[in-house]
Amino acid sequence: MQIVRSVRLWMKEGRSDKLYEVDLVDLERADSDARYLVNFRYGRRGTSLRDGTKTPSPVTRPNAEKLFDSVVVSKINDGYRRIDGDAPALTVPDADVDSTGGDTELLRKLAICARSSWPEKERDRLFWRLGVIRLTATYPQLAAFAEKIGATNASYSLVYALARCGGADAADLLRSCADHNASPVTRDYAAYAVASDLMGARQSSPRLSLPRTTDAAATRDIETALANGNGAGLTQALLAANSAQPGFANQFLIALAHHALADDAARKTLLAAVHAMSPQPPYVQVLRRLFKYADLTDDGPLFAATARQFELATPMYYRGRVHNDRVWVPGSRQAMKLSEEQHSAAPRIALSDQTLFYFKRRAWRMLRKRAELGQDAFTAMASELLLAFTDADHQAGDVDRACPHRRQLSFRSPFRRGAEPCLERQPPALCREPDQPLQ
Repeated sequence: MQIVRSVRLWMKEGRSDKLYEVDLVDLERADSDARYLVNFRYGRRGTSLRDGTKTPSPVTRPNAEKLFDSVVVSKINDGYRRIDGDAPALTVPDADVDSTGGDTELLRKLAICARSSWPEKERDRLFWRLGVIRLTATYPQLAAFAEKIGATNASYSLVYALARCGGADAADLLRSCADHNASPVTRDYAAYAVASDLMGARQSSPRLSLPRTTDAAATRDIETALANGNGAGLTQALLAANSAQPGFANQFLIALAHHALADDAARKTLLAAVHAMSPQPPYVQVLRRLFKYADLTDDGPLFAATARQFELATPMYYRGRVHNDRVWVPGSRQAMKLSEEQHSAAPRIALSDQTLFYFKRRAWRMLRKRAELGQDAFTAMASELLLAFTDADHQAGDVDRACPHRRQLSFRSPFRRGAEPCLERQPPALCREPDQPLQ
């Protein structure tokens, strides 16, 4: 697939500041002369442009050229002017694009992003989408963009796209991000990617070493729990250590997650600890980080363990009940100042209703997108999530919340509020017989 011609037009009149871009695309089909598309994008400069096409179905080259020229002339007559000439042809490997030109549109957007000033939010949204799709054809442009802005300024979303689209080819760039990025979270994310299976033969050893606490008794309990693979014992020992060293529990579990990439025993203990921990401070932060690790690497068991915690969790507070930056938490005798807790090294509250809703919805979006794209990871991640729930979860809480076998891969809370469909509940027999295949 090839972009044969491309013109970029601009018009500024009064408060109007608009762009219009048009491409002539060759689908490179050997079996037909009708293989050309004329696609366009338009909108206010600095915002995400809307997509469209002048050719609902492919046409011949002469017809496409005529249509392309008529669109350009029409826009120039309307007051637009060219801001660059015809772009050089951009060749895209057939194996990495779809026949409708959708992936080519993403390539084109990435090219525009690289040469113009996009809002950071829109740019990162594009990077994230490319990473979800794992569109390998975009890696050269992603790498060029990363080199242009430098490892220090690479965003979290760019690291995600580099790792998932580039794989082993991105190893050097990711190592540089892990060494020099300005954000500690992005440095850690890049380091995790480099140590993961995404790198293939260029996979590195985990960088993080397990931290040690100053509490001798807690150190002994942590080492015993690790040696025995005791997840519940590990979470209790980390709570004791965290009392003396705020933040220690999160640091330890994040380091353990890195080690789990290369050590099966560490992985087993980590998963057991995630299953045993409570989605409250100090473990909310590490649950978020582990959830994103699982998204990066398509890690079914880790995704299931973290998503289960968010699905069974109860919000600690509701954003609608925060007044003058203060919130009451059940069991407390006085209101807490929310801004102070959010920036504290040892927060006493976390996980609002909005944050919890976000993670529930994101978990199912992760599954839905992988299913729509036909990715192999969908089956593993979906089945692991279903199997992560136990009879104890069913007995401890609300049936709908704790027993996913009663629904077809859809949570009640996220999807009934938006445009996403929420599938109906399944008969109770399906919950009693989890081995029965889902419809």
